[in-house]
Amino acid sequence: MRVYYANYLKFLERARTEWLRGAGFEQTVLRDEYGIVFVVRGLAIEYLAPARFNDELEIGVAPAAARGSVLELAQSVYRD
Repeated sequence: MRVYYANYLKFLERARTEWLRGAGFEQTVLRDEYGIVFVVRGLAIEYLAPARFNDELEIGVAPAAARGSVLELAQSVYRD
């Protein structure tokens, strides 16, 4: 069974949340105390090969660019 393509977006979202948390930023605190929220404005995605049920996936998150109030992230999904 292959992973439905839209589910990758859920994996990427969770990875971004955990990446921020690992850097010491809780999104609820940022929102409640500072009025800062993160919004996905756009994305480009390329599917090379499907993940399958029970595959262990590694999701990468890295800053790609920052300017003004915009933070661009590069994310990747790998299996095996």
